[in-house]
Amino acid sequence: SPPSGLQPASWSLFPPYLEMESVMPDSAWVADPLNHYNLSSVSKKHGKLITFLRSFMKSRPTKQKLKQRGILRERVFGCDLGEHLLNSGHDVPQVLKSCTEFIEKHGVVDGIYRLSGIASNIQKLRHEFDSEQIPDLTKDVYIQDIHCVGSLCKLYFRELPNPLLTYQLYEKFS
Repeated sequence: SPPSGLQPASWSLFPPYLEMESVMPDSAWVADPLNHYNLSSVSKKHGKLITFLRSFMKSRPTKQKLKQRGILRERVFGCDLGEHLLNSGHDVPQVLKSCTEFIEKHGVVDGIYRLSGIASNIQKLRHEFDSEQIPDLTKDVYIQDIHCVGSLCKLYFRELPNPLLTYQLYEKFS
């Protein structure tokens, strides 16, 4: 906890160490001299709220159930590569597969990965892949701005939480 006198104002009502099961009306809790509330008044005043919030949090559906219902979707960008491949059941992420196929077919230009695409086009593509849709890269807007597809690949690699060549391999390269 922070040094005395530097505690957030909300700690006077909801101390971070407060556990309702351990609250006794005559407990040996020593209040901060600047705090006019004591533990028993907090438990009396907010006990129902804390009990409700605790039961609400325990009754939440699991992450797996939310995915089955279609409420929670797996992210593509910023997700761990191994986890993403395990969840999707693919050997190669769909975003990389689609982009490389498009670049091999239409990207015979100098500096395909050197030049950046239009930011709004990159964000549209990113949103479609994050929404578990495979965008139609043959639209004129993407063919005219072919660099946005290369930029999308770079963005995918940049946002991986763990690098493609993992930290465990760093010693072998040095």
